[in-house]
Amino acid sequence: MSEQPASNDERKTEQVKSYLKSFSRPSYHVKSLIEDFQKARHGLANWDLDELNTDRDAFAGAFRGRLFSTYLLSGFIGALGVVTGQVTQYVTASPYLGFFVGLLGANLFATIAFQAIWASAHAKMYSTKGATFWTKFIALERDILPLQWDGFRLAFLLITLTAPIMLGAIWLALRYAPDAAVIIPFPVISAGLEMIIVHSSLIRIMGDLFERHSWKIADRHLL
Repeated sequence: MSEQPASNDERKTEQVKSYLKSFSRPSYHVKSLIEDFQKARHGLANWDLDELNTDRDAFAGAFRGRLFSTYLLSGFIGALGVVTGQVTQYVTASPYLGFFVGLLGANLFATIAFQAIWASAHAKMYSTKGATFWTKFIALERDILPLQWDGFRLAFLLITLTAPIMLGAIWLALRYAPDAAVIIPFPVISAGLEMIIVHSSLIRIMGDLFERHSWKIADRHLL
């Protein structure tokens, strides 16, 4: 009796298992991160994409590198949200408010920065996507909004690991040392904790998403 072909759900399950197996190996992270930086250098060195848009491999590689570079730059700008959260805590004397403002602000600043950096770097490419601002804007969002949505969902999932830790720490500080709790820089501590727990994993997952998504962008803009 012949074997039945695997269903889509079974294939997806196997793909997830294979990815998690790779993800658990430190060598995979090191190798992939090196590739990310190599692609970033390729994307920045070939600034005029018109020279690549007939070569699918080189075109997709440039987009992968540029997505990675944009992600790193927007992450630095996201630090403004942490500063906003810290100022909020000191002005309102509320560690809880400072924590939430810092958390939301960091993600908001990073999201807006990603859009702005990508749009600025590829203004020439999107200028050919229609006669009106809206057609150009839709072409831009079609390229990066699905990627940002995936990143947001992943970040939210990982942040659920760190948020309870920070909320517990704030509760303990307010209960047993309320005067000190007001000046403890909880937004900054939260950002550091996220760097260790969240972004150390998120940067690799996003790098893998960039690799897959870069082909979709390249195919939309190939000549």
